[in-house]
Amino acid sequence: MKNLMDFKKNAIISLVGAGGKTSCMFTLAEELRKELKILVTTTTKIYMPKKNKYDFLCLDKSLFSQFYYKKNKGIYVYGDGINKDGKLMGMHQNDLINCHRFFDVTIVEADGSKQKPIKGWNPYEPVVCEKTDTTIGILDISVIGKKIDKNNVHRVNAFAKITDSYLDEDICIGHLVSMVNHPDGLFKNALGEKILFINKVENEKYKKLAMELVELLVKRNKIDKIIIGSIKYKHYYMAFKKN
Repeated sequence: MKNLMDFKKNAIISLVGAGGKTSCMFTLAEELRKELKILVTTTTKIYMPKKNKYDFLCLDKSLFSQFYYKKNKGIYVYGDGINKDGKLMGMHQNDLINCHRFFDVTIVEADGSKQKPIKGWNPYEPVVCEKTDTTIGILDISVIGKKIDKNNVHRVNAFAKITDSYLDEDICIGHLVSMVNHPDGLFKNALGEKILFINKVENEKYKKLAMELVELLVKRNKIDKIIIGSIKYKHYYMAFKKN
C-alpha cells in the first residue's frame, strides 16, 4: 500500500469513512514500521490495538513529549486515556499539531462508524486535523446489495439524505457514487490530497463492481487517486491517478 501513496516528511494522513479504517491505519503503519518513526492516533475513539501492533504506547498527554526526541523507528500509539468502554480516546487537534513534527508520518483515524460497513455523517464529523496533508476515504464495496438499515449503516438517516435513498432499499452503486461525491459525504471535511480506497475487492464480482464505480467517479475528477484492493489479503491496485 505504501508504494501507491507518496507522503512528504512529517505528513499527517487522516482516514475517514467506514469498512476498514483501523485495519488500513495499522496495515500502512506496519509497512512503514522498519523504515520510519510513525505516530498512530485518533481524533475520535478506537479500540485498543493488540500489543504486537505497536512499539511504544502513551495514554497520558502530559507524557507525550517523552517520545519526541527518540530516534527509534517503529509505531508510536498516542491517546488521551481509555474510556469506560475500553476505547482509546482521541487527541485534541492542538496536541496533534504539536506532536506530528517529531514523527516521519502521522496516521489518524478521524471518523467513527460503530463497526458498520458504511455510514452517513453528522454536521460535526469527521474530525479532520487542519494540518492534514492527505485524506484517505475508505469505502467497502461489499455493501452493495445490503439493506439500508441500522444493522448495516451508521447514521442511517444521514446516509439516506446524502444518497437520496430510503430505509430498507438495497444499496446500489449509484448510492456509493452519491456518497463519495456529495459535499456532505465521504470527503466533506477532506484536506490535502484526496485518496479513495475501495476495500474488500476480494473476488471477480467485487472487482467488476469496483471498476464500474471507478469509471463513474472519475468523470467528476474530484479525487486525486483511487486504489482498489483488500486490506485482509494485502493486495492493492492503482485504479486511477489524476494527472
